[in-house]
Amino acid sequence: MDVLALYDIHGNPDALDAVLADPRAAGPDAVVVGGDAVPGPFAAAVLDRLDALAVPVHRIRGNGEREVADPPAGDDLVAETARRSAAELGPERTRALVLFHAIAKGQGLESEAEQRELADLRDGWGLQEWCDELLREGCPSLAASEHHRRWFANWLRVGASPAVAYALNRAFNETDLGDVLPAVRVPTLLLYRSLYEAETMDVASRISNARTMRVSISSRPSPPIASEALMHRLTTAWASCDGSPSANDSP
Repeated sequence: MDVLALYDIHGNPDALDAVLADPRAAGPDAVVVGGDAVPGPFAAAVLDRLDALAVPVHRIRGNGEREVADPPAGDDLVAETARRSAAELGPERTRALVLFHAIAKGQGLESEAEQRELADLRDGWGLQEWCDELLREGCPSLAASEHHRRWFANWLRVGASPAVAYALNRAFNETDLGDVLPAVRVPTLLLYRSLYEAETMDVASRISNARTMRVSISSRPSPPIASEALMHRLTTAWASCDGSPSANDSP
């Protein structure tokens, strides 16, 4: 199976068109949008282009999609862009959800420990020592590799500035979707690693007819969703997610 993996489009249809026009992107059997297709200046145009593709398109919800679904408070660029994209798209465009490590409610900011952890994140983001500690906690099988340690630190630096990482994690801690999740009425597939099983099952119990699927990703900090084996499992589970299966059913 040839899979075209698209990441971080951020509402930029011109960039998407350029990638789709590249000969190396021609003729895929499926397309995976690995998160952050939105928000952005032309969010609707990006989704229209993805919807018009002639092959199956499978989407993973990233930080950007989460922000559009529940725009964070504040007047910074992250919050304003999310609000504008949410207003442009509207809730009626949502046809299905695939969520990875979904959590219904953040830990809040009441405790000094949470506030200190956020401050440490802002101060340490991108620094090799802090990134090494994060990698040891989240993916210990890679922590001994110099190559993966440096790759992980660079991945964080490229993904967000310290200020943006702080803002996103603060919004995550303050978000409570407990009253929102029961309103979801589209097919929903929840992917999780065993570390997040309890949180995932909690979310699944709040969404009518949600499906769950545990994935084995013991050696990477993020899901290798474009791999053929995982794609087969994902599409098989997705095909059966038609409103009839019961919640908390793991293929």
